[in-house]
Amino acid sequence: MHFLMYKKADIFFIICLACHDGYFGFNCIHQCNKKCKGCDRVDGLCNTGCLQGWAGHTVKNVNNASSYFVSALLLVHEVFRTMS
Repeated sequence: MHFLMYKKADIFFIICLACHDGYFGFNCIHQCNKKCKGCDRVDGLCNTGCLQGWAGHTVKNVNNASSYFVSALLLVHEVFRTMS
């Protein structure tokens, strides 16, 4: 978001402008993830979908076998932790 502030007479005005497509954050200085079709203009989360092979608001690689393995290990750890 861009913020413009100006004073007219004795009153201050603040205008909030949205970022251009592909950018987000304060003063629009952050660029959206390149694997994202578009992102939220405030927090940069991928909210309009990802390119093929990528998924989620934080753009994770769905083709990466090691990420599945780590997720499975974390799930098993959580199950055993709750059982004890």
